[in-house]
Amino acid sequence: MATVTATITLTATNLTTDSLSTTVLNTVTGVKTGGIHIKRFIETTAGDAQELAEEDSWAGTCYVYLRNADATGIISVLIGSTSTAYMILAPGEWAWFPWRADDGDDIDIFQNIAEDDSGTLLEYGLFGA
Repeated sequence: MATVTATITLTATNLTTDSLSTTVLNTVTGVKTGGIHIKRFIETTAGDAQELAEEDSWAGTCYVYLRNADATGIISVLIGSTSTAYMILAPGEWAWFPWRADDGDDIDIFQNIAEDDSGTLLEYGLFGA
């Protein structure tokens, strides 16, 4: 079994009277499956969203990494049976979050605006037991 560690470091000066500097680690142990993939998403509406992760394929808590690797396209992320975006990722934006796969909610993806027929590029990883 593998261990996956995600680290986020936030630093800022001139934001408040004190400098901001914090680092948070999220260490996930017992990971049996996962990896980083890249895929183009061409659907442009929630009704036609492509499935990224099906809850039946995962057990318990899974950690999800998403990064919009496109230069212009915008990605919408849907969790569950809703047409309202759970999150929207502009070019270069990324996310790391826990997903309870056994709650019955799939993760679906679509591009907000059709930039062209080639779709919007998403780098993603799912890490679970």
